[in-house]
Amino acid sequence: MPNDAPTAIPYLAHLEAKGFIHRFELAFSSPAPLAYSRKQTDVFIATYKRPVANTLEKLSAKQLLSRITRFVSFKSRTTPECADRPGWTLSRWTSRRQRTLLPTSLRSASSTILPPDTLELDVTDPHVLTTYAGLLLRDLLDQFGGDVERAVGAYNGGPRNPNPQYAAGVQMVASYARNVLERVTAVNERSAKADLAASSQS
Repeated sequence: MPNDAPTAIPYLAHLEAKGFIHRFELAFSSPAPLAYSRKQTDVFIATYKRPVANTLEKLSAKQLLSRITRFVSFKSRTTPECADRPGWTLSRWTSRRQRTLLPTSLRSASSTILPPDTLELDVTDPHVLTTYAGLLLRDLLDQFGGDVERAVGAYNGGPRNPNPQYAAGVQMVASYARNVLERVTAVNERSAKADLAASSQS
């Protein structure tokens, strides 16, 4: 962004109006933190354009879980849909199906793990949401013989009316997530090697 308020303010206001940022404020900065921020931006751009040698398939289960957890946490804090739409509603079919998939012993043990009829994202335990999402998707994959596209479409539209547009959207997001995760992994690997080299020389 140029160091020019008449240009910067309308641009930031446009981003805010579109929902890309929640708010903005202008502040003075000294040269050192500004240089650091610009360096971080350069690293991000270079990393995003760099070809990836190690794909996600080459990561251990522990490494994959760690990176996915950080990515999902980041997206939940920054995606407008997660922050601004607390009133999403589960379909009746989805809610009923999720309840039947939970083992009887767990259903009778506690009502706190039953899926809510309305998804209040700010107050509902994310572990509950994730558990039921996983149970439902696993069941749909079984119903469709492992066909991921049809199962994901049914996750949105139901088994009798799978939503191919939703499935296509999920595929696009999955490709984006893979792109980011693989590049973050590459950056972490280079940082670890650099730290190791620095410690061996000291």
